[in-house]
Amino acid sequence: FVLAQILFLMVSGRDFMYGYRFVVPVMPCIALLCAAGIELAHERVNRNFALIALTVVAAGQAVSNFAALPQKHIGFDNLTYRSSFLFSIAEFLARQSGPNDWILLSEAGIIPYCVDAKIRDFMGLVSPYRSVYKANHMIRGNYLFSEEPKFVLMSFVEAEDGSIHPRLHVEAQILLNAEFRTSYRAIRDFEISKDASFLNALYYAYAPKKIKRVFYTVFERTSNQ
Repeated sequence: FVLAQILFLMVSGRDFMYGYRFVVPVMPCIALLCAAGIELAHERVNRNFALIALTVVAAGQAVSNFAALPQKHIGFDNLTYRSSFLFSIAEFLARQSGPNDWILLSEAGIIPYCVDAKIRDFMGLVSPYRSVYKANHMIRGNYLFSEEPKFVLMSFVEAEDGSIHPRLHVEAQILLNAEFRTSYRAIRDFEISKDASFLNALYYAYAPKKIKRVFYTVFERTSNQ
């Protein structure tokens, strides 16, 4: 299982998911393999070698999880307190939509669990990937807008010079879509505060360099044509 996951990462082009989420499912297996390897070294080589191996593994994980990722808070409140800008977005969309409405978005997160509306995802994670994308990684606009979604949710970054850019290449394609340009208007922004949580900090860590802020914008449909 671990080898298959590593092979997938090699073929797909590294772990690009926030917080190494591709690796998370195999972490228990990796931990067991490391422990078994150290135990084997202790039995067949010597105790000092096993302790050195354990130190190397622990130090490597410490560097990977603390030095290579944004600053994080570790405490009991992590088990009891949950905060995310996605909750605010979900609450807003829940108030503004109904069961028969469609919402088009990229990162679904907890939004589908908080709204009664139907969700279509233009990253191809929740919606069928082949329906969302053509062979050349271009979006299928006819499919994405076929249900005339009431809301479209996209993310943006603001550069140091004040210019605004879509955060993802697929969002840049949405902005150029003819139906989106003529039928939708921005109604509300949700800014991601870098210091609010570890998750928020990851958005900045994975964003292009030298940006001032990351934010999401809700667009509402203004025309049924």
